[in-house]
Amino acid sequence: MHGTAEDLRAQFGGLAQMLAPQYPPPSNAVTTRDVDIGGGILARIYTPQSSHGKHLPVGIYAHGGGFVIGSLDMEDLFCRAIVEHVQTILVSIDYRLAPEHKAPAQLEDVVKGFSWVRGLLHP
Repeated sequence: MHGTAEDLRAQFGGLAQMLAPQYPPPSNAVTTRDVDIGGGILARIYTPQSSHGKHLPVGIYAHGGGFVIGSLDMEDLFCRAIVEHVQTILVSIDYRLAPEHKAPAQLEDVVKGFSWVRGLLHP
């Protein structure tokens, strides 16, 4: 892969589309909910269906892509697999991408996600 950030995103998206038919369908054992955690930063909360009435560990996930490529959707199946097999709640943070947003914006978004989750757990 080479080129501008836009070129890399297009190439990565094309690779994901090419591989998608080989992936298993999303599991019904996991529910998701997309939320805005403030400032336009989105997060996707993954919860196992079997969690009703249980206290589960909570994890924060920041998708791959070197802070330049990637998205919530591109990591969706992986996050579902983690939640289903580990029985945890996972919050995936869709941080702002570089180079449009200069560092440390990406790290700040992930830290904001952590603080948002912590605020829910310890108001």
